[in-house]
Amino acid sequence: MRKRLPRLPDDVLPRLDVPVQRLSDADRQALLDYLRALSLSDRAAFFGHPLSDARVAAYAQRIDFSADAHFAARGAASLIIGVAHCRVIGGHGVVNVHVAHGYRRRGIGTALGAALTGFGRRRDLGRLRAYFDKADPIAAHLARALGMALKVGIDRFYAELPLVPDDAPA
Repeated sequence: MRKRLPRLPDDVLPRLDVPVQRLSDADRQALLDYLRALSLSDRAAFFGHPLSDARVAAYAQRIDFSADAHFAARGAASLIIGVAHCRVIGGHGVVNVHVAHGYRRRGIGTALGAALTGFGRRRDLGRLRAYFDKADPIAAHLARALGMALKVGIDRFYAELPLVPDDAPA
């Protein structure tokens, strides 16, 4: 088991201005490498349950990059340090975001969330919804930072953000 370092106050961690890009089929292996490197607890947070390496590989092979949106934040040497995904279902988007340990609380999740929101507006989605465990304060904080309203389910929170197209009157 990895030993976690104590969390530094937010004002000590520098904000990182990292590029966020939409992924394509050419990025499939880099995304798979990122997902395979996740701990079981991070896999559970991202997928809803901890997937084995084989199931993660099967997931990565089934991704349709043109129908849904996958975004990545890249750090040094163009390695992926955070990912975001929007699955389009019935005119709405189901989203999730993950930022690697050591890069959290530096604005990367917010940048990835902004990419998801922009994608949802361009696709005229009615709303974005994120599901996460009640014991995940990081996800709740990020959802609030993106303007999502938190709602309580039976064993999970979900957050919802109604979308209005950029050119629509407010």
